[in-house]
Amino acid sequence: MLVFGLVLSIALMAVAANYIAKLLERHHWIAYIGLAIVAYVAGDMIFRGMSEILTAAA
Repeated sequence: MLVFGLVLSIALMAVAANYIAKLLERHHWIAYIGLAIVAYVAGDMIFRGMSEILTAAA
């Protein structure tokens, strides 16, 4: 059962990656939305991490 689940998840990831790659070829603006989301999350993690470090050091 474990091997079946692993093979199924790898196959689904391959299909999803192929679909997303084709979608990005047609619509380049989607990549910029993804970049904006990653940048926002990274900035939020940096901000929250800095505040946790500063409160722990005080």
